[in-house]
Amino acid sequence: LLSRFLSGMHVQINAPEPELRRQILETRAAEVNLEIPESVKQELTTRITGSMRELEAAVNRLYFLDQRGVRITDFTSTPEMMLEHFRDLFPAADNRHLPMDLIIEVICQKFKVTREQILSNSRKAEFTLPRHVGMYLGIQHSNLNKSAIARYFRKGDHTTVLNAERNMMRRIEKEPGFSQLLDDIVNDVRKLCV
Repeated sequence: LLSRFLSGMHVQINAPEPELRRQILETRAAEVNLEIPESVKQELTTRITGSMRELEAAVNRLYFLDQRGVRITDFTSTPEMMLEHFRDLFPAADNRHLPMDLIIEVICQKFKVTREQILSNSRKAEFTLPRHVGMYLGIQHSNLNKSAIARYFRKGDHTTVLNAERNMMRRIEKEPGFSQLLDDIVNDVRKLCV
């Protein structure tokens, strides 16, 4: 089988370009006589970058929501609503890098501390824990390497970040609820990114 596959012609299949995605969306919408607002078209063709079937699935979903009386015009004014109905078609949304500033903003809200307290050199537990959470989530979800994260937190080198990562991993193992807290923070940051 392997030799037969190797003897075949190799063809690279790329995801459709934005213009083609838009044409597919508009054609499918016209087939089912559905008016899609410009802002929703833009949102869908930007976010759904996979196959044509995903775009068709999005139009079908919009059609059935429209039939049930859901106002499609609300989708871009309330992004959470769009995310709720199309989460499975927006896989890139869950894999994209999260900005450190938003991670810190959500951590500040969760732990009731200020940004300056997290970025300070204080070793008080009420500041150290959110700082370590920020470093750990930065490693996991931002596009920064450990040295860049250390600079973000005003640390001399990346060893502090490595130490924070080890502490967080130990805590995740020992405290089952801690992992849920981290997931909640990430989900809150993703909502701000929508």
